[in-house]
Amino acid sequence: MDPISPRGVKRPSRYNDLIDLILPPKKPRLSSGSSRHSSVQDGQGDDEMIVTICGVVKQPRPKRVKGKAGKYAFILRAPTEIVLQIMSHLWPVDILNLSYADKELRAMLTAPNNKFIWEKARANVPGLPYLPPDFTEWGYAKFLWINLCDICGARVYMKEEMAHVRVRLCGKCSNLYMIDLYMLRHRYIALHWDRASLLPNDRHRYFAPSAQRLAHRIEEMGEGPEFQKFEKERQELVIEVAKHGYLLERWIRESKQAAKDHVAQLQLKRKDVILERMKDLGYERQDLENREFQRHRLLNTSEEITNRNWPKLQKALEDIVGGIRSARLGIERQKRNVAALRNLYCEYWLGLPDDVEKYTMPPVLDFMDFPSCKRLLERCSLTDTNIRDGFQLALPGIASDIQIFRAEIRHGLFLRWDNYERDQSIFQWDRTNAGKNDFTRYRFLRRATTVFVCSHCRNIKPIHYDSLFSHAFHPHGDPGINPYPKLAMKWSDIQRMLTVRTDACDVMESIVKHAKLDADTTTIGQLDRLGAVFSRPNEDRRSGKIGWRELYRELMILRSDPNEL
Repeated sequence: MDPISPRGVKRPSRYNDLIDLILPPKKPRLSSGSSRHSSVQDGQGDDEMIVTICGVVKQPRPKRVKGKAGKYAFILRAPTEIVLQIMSHLWPVDILNLSYADKELRAMLTAPNNKFIWEKARANVPGLPYLPPDFTEWGYAKFLWINLCDICGARVYMKEEMAHVRVRLCGKCSNLYMIDLYMLRHRYIALHWDRASLLPNDRHRYFAPSAQRLAHRIEEMGEGPEFQKFEKERQELVIEVAKHGYLLERWIRESKQAAKDHVAQLQLKRKDVILERMKDLGYERQDLENREFQRHRLLNTSEEITNRNWPKLQKALEDIVGGIRSARLGIERQKRNVAALRNLYCEYWLGLPDDVEKYTMPPVLDFMDFPSCKRLLERCSLTDTNIRDGFQLALPGIASDIQIFRAEIRHGLFLRWDNYERDQSIFQWDRTNAGKNDFTRYRFLRRATTVFVCSHCRNIKPIHYDSLFSHAFHPHGDPGINPYPKLAMKWSDIQRMLTVRTDACDVMESIVKHAKLDADTTTIGQLDRLGAVFSRPNEDRRSGKIGWRELYRELMILRSDPNEL
């Protein structure tokens, strides 16, 4: 609660007996036996009498000094009016730094008759609370502005809770020396009674060395009149310190926020200057607005841009923007190549004959994931190869990837049908089916009776292997939305939408039987070649022959709502 050192402005007499240093007293400094600043007298001459802030002194002739010794000596030799005028613009931290610079300056600034210098310096700090009774001017300035831990000397910035504890601690020392009310009464017997109010605290957290010294002093004084007087004055002091602590806490919080705002303004100004200069150098706006560039540490510092530091900074920024520009151009070239490759695939698909394999070609999203396509895009991006020429050269590898993709499709569809048969049959599904090769699965999936439906589509259209990707796979079944091969889904997404339904399988079997064909070998192509040879389910409603697809639709409607037809 008291200052770290007895140096500084003298306390009022009522607090002389309350000196209870928060920190252990420092060891006295050992005299070095020689002056801090070594100097050599240039010559002898008459000294001039001059009135200074330290009184009427002789002004010696200038001395030749080594290094920076005597840098602030002009303050001691300057007239009083000039020194006071200079110090009227300083803050306490400036005066504190001057006191560290020279022994004579320290003696002058900590003299009791120069207290007005500190008072004027405190008045220059916006919103700074008054000098509390537990600090000297020197100790108050050190507590507020010297960012060092009072125990270990580690660097630590001021925190709001330090205003109540009256000591600056780092995180490690805070864990070691700060105790709660329970530990306070548990460790120190003299504080078992209601003596905790004699210590400054932050939400009932106390500084252990201060509590130890207070307990020791209470034990020495006993319970006599002297202690009662001490206790009363001590309580008044702690109350005054607590009031000052709340004011100081608010000032610390506001000062930290003001510092953050000031740094933010400097950073914004620096960023604006950098962007303006980079634009003048011809760099594109989209590169300067890149997120990586905007967040770079060279832009987000508070150092002012000057003609001295700009050349070195410019070189570093040009390297950063150059890398960003190269990456952007590479991404744009990759996007152009991807769009061109998609269009080439669609053109390639349109040129295929209308045979069985056309609607088993992979959707464009799966096509772009082929290893051959990725190699083609990488080669075109690195060597600037024409994408159309590269596509023609990569066709053999693309055809091989397409065959592998078709085999995976057949395997997945066969497993779905296998699961359906296992669920529908009371007998175990033939285990040999699981071991069928790809050619056997191909013949099995081409059957007209091996039909799937889309569980997400409103219209229950039959989906066979030969016409697998001819559907839009849209909830409303609109074929105009994302027509093949520009499907907006991959095969992995479509596969989850396909299912086997009993009513669809029964309808297809009835259609094949009505056409007097073999259910195990008849394909969709054979049904299409029959043409309109089927009669409608209800001949009284409408006459004429229809094809198998229209018959399938009417039979499915009839199954769902018998009154529909």
